[in-house]
Amino acid sequence: MNLADFCPLFRLLILLTGFLGAVSPLGFGKSKTASYSIDFTVSQTAEHQTNILRTSDGISPFRLGDPAFFLSPTQTIPVTQAFPFLTLAPTAEATSFDPSILQLQVRFSTDDETWSDWQAITHFEEGPQNGQLYVGNLMYLDTTMRYFQYMVLFNQNVQSLAAVKLKNLRFDFFSPGQVQVVGPGSFYQLPGHGNEVTQCECSLPAFANRTDWNCPDGQAPSCSVPEFTPTTHMVIHHSAGPNTSINWAATVLSIWNFHVNTNGWCDIGYNWIIDPNGVIYEGRGGGDNVRGAHFCATNSNTMGICLLGTFTSQSPSEAAINSLRKLLSWKSCQEDLDPLAMTFHPSSGKTLHTISGHQDGCATACPGASFYQDLPNLRIEVDTALAACQGLSSIDQDLALDNFQLYPNPASHEVRLSWDQLSPAKGTLLLMSAEGKVVRQMNLSLFPGYMRFSVPTADLPSGWYLLQVEAGSLVQRKKVLVSQ
Repeated sequence: MNLADFCPLFRLLILLTGFLGAVSPLGFGKSKTASYSIDFTVSQTAEHQTNILRTSDGISPFRLGDPAFFLSPTQTIPVTQAFPFLTLAPTAEATSFDPSILQLQVRFSTDDETWSDWQAITHFEEGPQNGQLYVGNLMYLDTTMRYFQYMVLFNQNVQSLAAVKLKNLRFDFFSPGQVQVVGPGSFYQLPGHGNEVTQCECSLPAFANRTDWNCPDGQAPSCSVPEFTPTTHMVIHHSAGPNTSINWAATVLSIWNFHVNTNGWCDIGYNWIIDPNGVIYEGRGGGDNVRGAHFCATNSNTMGICLLGTFTSQSPSEAAINSLRKLLSWKSCQEDLDPLAMTFHPSSGKTLHTISGHQDGCATACPGASFYQDLPNLRIEVDTALAACQGLSSIDQDLALDNFQLYPNPASHEVRLSWDQLSPAKGTLLLMSAEGKVVRQMNLSLFPGYMRFSVPTADLPSGWYLLQVEAGSLVQRKKVLVSQ
């Protein structure tokens, strides 16, 4: 991890206190955060414990070779009136977090009588690179939960009392508050961008900016001094969170809070986030090619894209994949990258696919087994879309209809085309997006003379399109800019 990825000292000091009060008045309006901290170097009441030794270094098994566990009393969740959901981010400090030796679990209740199943706290691989500090993956809870319990389990495989000691444990709770649900955003220009249309026909797709998802720092970078890096590799992630949500923008805000206030980074780690509805969210602030924090502490020359959800046994939605394809095509076009290539990545010292999964960089299951298996097909799709984009500026004109004209261009409601037809023929008219998707198709019956047709475009998103007319053995292709 780079030093620039860490927050100012005061953010870390805030989280070292025992209880943090709500940072805003009670109610659904603003976000709220609170923490519950346990210091095992001092006396901690247990509902039940077996084979536990307590020292000034923390707790560990009393007898080697026997299992040990510490079960907490019921604890009250220190955030009330959560909305639209509640998140929990666990952190701990210990001499070892080998899962065959030490495990942490947590469960929840609405009434202190009926409890959920115990849930294992799993490791957040992109957490601080500190052997004694453990950050668990973000957990999402229903707003009705009022109580929780935690359990510390030491396996009988502990061979030395010095091998594992749990010293501190902290649970960070967060309620996003009233975050407006957003659909596909307007076309925003990032700092460092010129006119995307003139730079590359694979344009930057529409996205929701940081203000749309209520980033506490707004459009300003959360990092005091953002660092920039040219992109040579694009890294795909999944959030390992829920696959459904009533408010995905609030989910993005929760990830920001997790990365900043639990992990200690200066900003959200991902450059881009995509929800299952296909909405693209601007992530780390600073503009194009700002260096993120997402790829095994080797972030230089990467762009990180996270799809919201867990894709271990299922693939992302078609809407999410379509937006991902557009984003990858844009960046490939902008940086002149080959989506099918494998090239050397200096920061990691590895030869990686231009479009890689998080697990290609380090030991992690991200972006999920099912999604990772889809990446070869995704690379081909991006290459096809890129070829369609680049084909717009290098159209084969060897076979052309006589006196072919197209107007207006740019077009808004419709584009009209005309040509002189020399002989009868059957023809086809296709209008394709820059990603290669056919959005209009017309079968034509052609007769000698002056031919005129109009193609409606009012319902199409702004961007470049390829219009192709086949008339017998003749073909004409022209690029069309739709501007709404």
